[in-house]
Amino acid sequence: MSGLRRFFCSQQPLDNRLTLGKPESHHLINVLRLKPGSQIEVFNGSGNSFLSEVITLDKDRAELMIVRPNMPDKSQLEITLATAIPKGSRMDWLVEKAAELGLKRLIPLITKRSVVVIDNSSPKLSRWSKLAVAAAKQTGQSEVLRIMPPQTLDQLARTIKDYDLSLIAVPTAKQELNDAIEKAKTANRILYLIGPEGDFTADEIKQAAQAGLKPVRLPVKAILRVETAALAMLAMLWYHYGNTDEHR
Repeated sequence: MSGLRRFFCSQQPLDNRLTLGKPESHHLINVLRLKPGSQIEVFNGSGNSFLSEVITLDKDRAELMIVRPNMPDKSQLEITLATAIPKGSRMDWLVEKAAELGLKRLIPLITKRSVVVIDNSSPKLSRWSKLAVAAAKQTGQSEVLRIMPPQTLDQLARTIKDYDLSLIAVPTAKQELNDAIEKAKTANRILYLIGPEGDFTADEIKQAAQAGLKPVRLPVKAILRVETAALAMLAMLWYHYGNTDEHR
């Protein structure tokens, strides 16, 4: 499949055919100027992809025929990041890079010291989803990072039972991330929390610990930005839990 143009389509195939959405159709027709008979790769964001052939083109509508499915590209390891939103364009960068690294879900976290606060109607959510699709397209992944609705710590605490390992980054925590990872030998579903620039409050850390989140600190002496801490922690989790045969 190397060298083929990649397109995203969440639609389920019907009679072995797919119709690309308007943005993807526009890119295929007007930017790349592909013609009927061209072969492309289509991925659905859930781990499946297909070798497909362009069969008909009509303005901003491209219809495809599936030539064959590719091997599913779905990891058993599911990492979810709940993070406070950094200022400016830094969240865009975080979404893009976390998607490239294979993060499964991202939850915008509303904390007491959050500088940026959004709700379900924020256009930022749609923009971040588009960035996640673009990252998957570029990196050859068939799964797309899911951008979830924003949540408070109270809301998130009710879901801790759904995870094998739940962590909260606290610079003053007694336990290093490395040690927590070594103690939890296996984990398929992982949640980790990153706070705002001013960090979580003492009450929030206490609430998180009571809910079952383990406070951990990264093995660095520097005070990291939100996006730097989020990616460093993600890379360490992938290195340990994604580097085994059971997660391939």
